[in-house]
Amino acid sequence: MATLTSFPTAGADDAAVGSVTWGNPGNVVSNNGLRATAASVSSAAESHYLKATGFDFSMIPADSTINAITVKIDRQRNGSFNVGDARVYLIKGGTIDTSVNKANVGVAWPNGSDAVATYTSWSNLPTLSQLQAADFGVAMTAIGLSASTASADVDYISVTVDYTEPADTNLRGGVSGVSGISALVC
Repeated sequence: MATLTSFPTAGADDAAVGSVTWGNPGNVVSNNGLRATAASVSSAAESHYLKATGFDFSMIPADSTINAITVKIDRQRNGSFNVGDARVYLIKGGTIDTSVNKANVGVAWPNGSDAVATYTSWSNLPTLSQLQAADFGVAMTAIGLSASTASADVDYISVTVDYTEPADTNLRGGVSGVSGISALVC
């Protein structure tokens, strides 16, 4: 089994849900301390989707089997009031797949310092072609867990893929070819 980790090349605010806009959504593309921010998240107010897309998994060989996906989101809240996950979904074929929500619902993000949340055991794995498409990604929202306001901040989103490469079919052909060459040398 092999693994490959990638950061997105694009981040975007998507108003399909929620009422709080993400500022600087493009900041989720690397671990650099620059954050996407949903300001003024308060009691049960949910953010828009923060979408990360453009992960480069082109190095995974054709016909590989996708075994597992791990999503990591480096996030924090700013303010003394709680903010947490509401939704964490995969994006496949450019569409947010809402069949599996991996959000840690009801768990407050740390205040004032980044911490990485890890989301595993996805049962809705993408195909290799979906994974390698530019529109594959992660969509997440934050929600206020208390009556007062805080901001939700995300430094980066990364995806790690565990996969099995296909068996080397050239090896069988090579062995046969070696036998033929041995017969000629003798």
